[in-house]
Order: sequence, then C-alpha cells, then structure tokens
Amino acid sequence: MSVLAYCVAESEIDTTSSLGVQALGVQGAPVTQVSAAGFTVFFSESEFQLGSEDSIREGALAFHQVNDAIFRAGGIVPFRFPTLLANVSELEAFVARNREIFEASLDATRDRVQMEVWIYVREVEASPETQAAATSGRAYLLEKAVTQRELLRQAETIRQRAESQILQWAQAEQKGVLRCYALVARANVNAFREAASSVAANLKFRVTGPWPATKFMPLSRMQQVPPPQTEVVEL
Repeated sequence: MSVLAYCVAESEIDTTSSLGVQALGVQGAPVTQVSAAGFTVFFSESEFQLGSEDSIREGALAFHQVNDAIFRAGGIVPFRFPTLLANVSELEAFVARNREIFEASLDATRDRVQMEVWIYVREVEASPETQAAATSGRAYLLEKAVTQRELLRQAETIRQRAESQILQWAQAEQKGVLRCYALVARANVNAFREAASSVAANLKFRVTGPWPATKFMPLSRMQQVPPPQTEVVEL
C-alpha cells in the first residue's frame, strides 16, 4: 500500500497531547510515525486517489490539520500535499538522502515560527474620470508604480514596528499582494501580531500564522519526490 507523507520532525518530538495516540488523517487513515535517519517521520498508509476538486480540498484540509497538530508540539518540515510514495522503505530512503537538508531546516527554525502579513490595496469605487484614465497604458503604469510604493512603504513600517520580534524577514509581490514573511520566536507570536495590527487607511492586510518556517529553510536543494499530476492545493 502507498504511503502519504505529512512531515519530518526531530526524533524527540512528543505529540501525545497535540495529535493524540490514535489520530486520523487524510480519508480517515491512521497517522503513523517511523524513525528514519535520526528523525521522526509522520505518514499514513493510503490509497488516496486524485478525484474531484472537493475531494482534493477535503484531503488537503485533513493533511494540514494533522501537520498543525504536530507543529504545536515542535518544529516540522512539512511535505507538499499530496506526497505519495510506494511504501515506508521508499519514504525512509528519501529522508535519508535528504538528511542534511532536514537537519539544517530544523536547526535553523528550532523554537521559531513563520508569521505572514499580506498587504493589498483596498478596493474603492472609481469615478468615471478615473475609469477613463485607466484605459491609458501610461496611466496604468503610473498607478501600478504608486501602488507598489505604497505597499513597500507599509511593509517597511510593519517591519520597523515589529523589529524587536523579527529574527529574519522576507517579502515578495504576487498578483498585486505584497506577502511579507517574518521568522519569530514561538514566544513572541502575540507580540508580533499586535505590532503588525494596523496599516494605512487605503490598504488592507491579513496577518496569519504561526506556520512552519518553510520560507527560511533550505528546501530548494532537496531532492524532490515526483509529484502526482495535480495542482497543489493551498488553503
């Protein structure tokens, strides 16, 4: 039977209180753990099949709920959903091949979490004059430049306001949204959230987390498991 991998954690992690002793994961399959290359690896024996969009989303939700429960007990390196391997031996071999990367990732983020701030422009009703001007290519480019400056200025304001909680910072713009990533100590999550709790009146924002600090892990060097033919589901 195939196995669906959830995450890799340090060997001494104790998930008794957060995950329980008989936790169920994707499609109700029991969540199991195995020791591999000095880590604890969580997985389910699974016959998960790519089906409808609803079934994939339901599976993704269960997957993230399992990882969230494990993450409450300690640092993890989560797999992408769905990561399926032929058997437990193949999973163990994959972890062993990437042992140094898993070790570096867990060391770099021990007792630390990832907080995210998404900043974007508040939608307002445009006047007929503004709508007409927007049809000009030059006007569009000027408006876009102004928007980018506003987003960057606000990100810098938040970064400075929360500077005492931030260990590392990264940001990237995607489709008009400036996504900011902060590495903070687990103990400072509430302080960071409070410091990042307001933005300029013409902007909107969303603070999420804590998450596993994948943005600050060297995962790009990892040998990847060939993914199934499906789009990655983000919740």
